[in-house]
Formats: sequence, C-alpha cells, structure tokens
Amino acid sequence: MKNLLRKSATCLIVFSLLAASFSIHNLSANAETEISEGAKILKEKYESINRMEGIEEDKELVENRMESKENYKKVLKKVQKKDDTYNRHYSGSYLNDDQELVILTCGNDGKLKQSIEKECGEDEVILKKVDFSYNDIKKVYDEMTEHIGKLNFVKATYIDEINNSVVVCLDKYDKEKMDIIRSLVKEPEMIKFKLESGVEESAGKNVYPGQKISIGNYDYSMGFRAYYESGNGNVKGFVTAGHNTSVGAKVYVYTSNGNRVQVGVVKYRKFSGKTDACFVALTGDNTASRKVYYNSDSNTDKAVGVNLCKDCLVIPEVGDIVYKAGATTYLTSGKILSVNYSVNYDGVVIKDLILTSCTAGKGDSGGVLYEKYAGAYEQLGVQSGVLVDSQVGNKNKYKKSLFTSADKITNLDWGKNGIWIY
Repeated sequence: MKNLLRKSATCLIVFSLLAASFSIHNLSANAETEISEGAKILKEKYESINRMEGIEEDKELVENRMESKENYKKVLKKVQKKDDTYNRHYSGSYLNDDQELVILTCGNDGKLKQSIEKECGEDEVILKKVDFSYNDIKKVYDEMTEHIGKLNFVKATYIDEINNSVVVCLDKYDKEKMDIIRSLVKEPEMIKFKLESGVEESAGKNVYPGQKISIGNYDYSMGFRAYYESGNGNVKGFVTAGHNTSVGAKVYVYTSNGNRVQVGVVKYRKFSGKTDACFVALTGDNTASRKVYYNSDSNTDKAVGVNLCKDCLVIPEVGDIVYKAGATTYLTSGKILSVNYSVNYDGVVIKDLILTSCTAGKGDSGGVLYEKYAGAYEQLGVQSGVLVDSQVGNKNKYKKSLFTSADKITNLDWGKNGIWIY
C-alpha cells in the first residue's frame, strides 16, 4: 500500500484501482469522473507508446483488459467493504482469453447481479453461476493450509477460481489419503485432487531485473529494485528470492569472463508465511536498474528489455497476461492461473503464491514477474519455485512457476517503513 500512495500521474489508473481495493470506499462522483478521464488519457498514451515502440497488440484485447480492470476495481471495492450480498453470493472472478471480466455467482444471486449491473453497466461483464461462494472456498483453503505442513503426501494447495474449487496436489492418488484430507475440512465437496510430483525452489557495476546473481552456493536472478529508510538515509538495493539465503551473505554478479564481482549483501530475509524473498543492499558504487535484462527467450542480447514502472506495483488477478525475466529461461510469458497457491517446501509452508504458466527453470529464482498495463510495465512479484511435473522433457524448463506477490514484500516491516519500489 505504501508504494501506491507515491505514484506518479502516469500511474493514475493503477493507483485508483489498488487504493480502492484496499481502503478507499467513499469515492465521490467527481473522483469517479476523474478516474474515467484518467483511463481515456492513459489509453491514448498507451497507444502512442505502442506506436513509438513498434508494438502491435490487438486493440480489442487492450480495450477489454483496461475495461475489465476498471470493472474489477468496482466489484472488489464492494467485496472489501464486506457487503452482505457479495459475501453470500460472490464466488470470484477472472479474465478469460479475450480479457473479458468473468464474475462468478452462487445461490439466490438476483441482488448481486443487479448490483454488478449497476456498478459496471449491463452486458459489461460475463456472469457465470457456480456452486460455492468465494468466502466458503477461502475457508476450506485456509483449513487446508493449516494442515499442509503436517501431511508429507500433500505437495501443495490452491484456490482454483475458474473452477470454483480448492485443489489439493498429491504425489499419487490414494483413497485413504484423500479420505483423510476430506475429513479435515467442513466442506469436503469443494476439494479437487491433482497429481503433483512436488515443487522445488528454482535457485539453480549495474544489476538488471532478471540478471544472474549468486548468493552462497546458489544462483538466482534479480527481481526488482527497491530501497528502505534507515536512520542514516535511504538504503538502495533490490529484491530477490529468500530460500537458501541468509542475512549477511554476500551477493555477486558474473562478469563476461565468468568471474564473480560482489554487488551487495543480504540485509533482510523471509522464508515463511506468504513470503519467499530477501532484500539485497547494494555495496560500494553499485547500482540497480529498472531495465529488464532480456527481451526474448534467448540470452543473445542483454540489458535491452523494457523499463519497469517507477513506484508501481499491481495486484495480480487470475487470467492476467504476465512476463517473467530470469537468468535460466530468460524472458517468457504466460497467464496467472491462481493467486492463492500454498506449497510445502520440505516442511516450510509458503502461502498465497502466484501460480503462472510462464516457463521457468532452476536459477530463475528471484526473477521479476510483471505485466503490461496502459503502456506501463508493472511489478507483480519475484519467482519462488517451479512445478516439477510441468517439466519439458529432460530440460531445466518447467511450464508452471510460482511467485511471491510484490505487495506481500513491500508491506514487510523491513527498515523504518518497509520496502519501497523506485
């Protein structure tokens, strides 16, 4: 939330979207009008930037995505206010392949439909009837995350909003084990089972997002640059993955001849709760860049990618088109599949990770996840792991990857007032 309050004018839509999602419930008619006007301005700016960059993107998809984000903000505002109609009948939402907003409803949802049409306009969203409310799904998910660390045959669990269920990943189908899991929750009919071999952590001058770095005996990738406030001023650095790291560890980059040069030291680290991340404080005259290291799935060109937005982060949503930059598989893209993926890393349970279909590999850990919205490239998180059963042949490539959400990192009590993106 801290970073959201310091956005520049070019990030008006993201500011209004995220701020409304967390705390603003009394936008005036004038404020809503300003947001609408801001959307028009950003749309024109976005199209202008695309022309300058020579990027061709389906205009209908762009317009659908922008409209969906605005409508999602309006719906989420109601959810955050704990509106009784939404609590009982709202079942989640996602973006479909056409980037249209799909809102799931359940039960006697007539009032909810009327409210959605009032907030978003008739025929502006797709309504789909399902069996369970999001609140009920979330309760079962929370129950499962309480037990996941005690059941070594459970590899992960997450909310599948598209299919209105809680998915429990097992190493193999076993009726006895499945019955045990069902007995642990109050609404077992919400649970679906999936085979999953497991999840592995993918740890495998100027520093750039996605660039290869080294901490201890492991290789990682830089995430996004950040700073924290101390009694002696701002301490600049960057965020990467936290697993297998330790506070005080030296952090290196590789030179063209393969030598390692120190660029920083791990100042803060968390590998628990909802966070797999550490903060690297830069040493000497080293600096961190906003320019992504790669612009394709090849490592031929370096430090030639897009510039990440200054002071920007965005809340992830199922269906979002996203990009991952890392030192092993370079720049890959995919979609967000879940925003509530909890996993057991050899006894350490990390909750509410982002699951994507971005190809990744060991060594991509810490790499940045971002999305393009209204011409800006906004940080979503840093990579935590890969799903083992999504491996491509015998290669160090996996079709599904996990990320710690950026907003979970920036709200940690690191420094005087937490971590700030800059």
